[in-house]
Amino acid sequence: MSAFVLTNAYVMINNVDLSDHVRSVTIDYSAETPESTAMGVATKQRLPGLLDWKADIEFNQDYASGKVHATLFTLVGVSTTIIVQAVAGAESATNPKLPGPLS
Repeated sequence: MSAFVLTNAYVMINNVDLSDHVRSVTIDYSAETPESTAMGVATKQRLPGLLDWKADIEFNQDYASGKVHATLFTLVGVSTTIIVQAVAGAESATNPKLPGPLS
């Protein structure tokens, strides 16, 4: 597994680009693997499960209109779209939305 430090990440929440206020971004993308082992089988078997994701984003606070507080405070308990890319710029094979369209 390769790792790299994000130094110019792109973060858009609810159609507001907050990239210039981001301090750190962590994406956790996983899938359930429920066990389906039956009697008489010597090896555990698993089924493909539901995908899940979580984004932890640390921001520098800004109370100005259309910035961090105004964008995030109104979204508590509301489903919204989040777009994260490793590098600010066009989406491509080497700069995909992580892990895909998030909502």
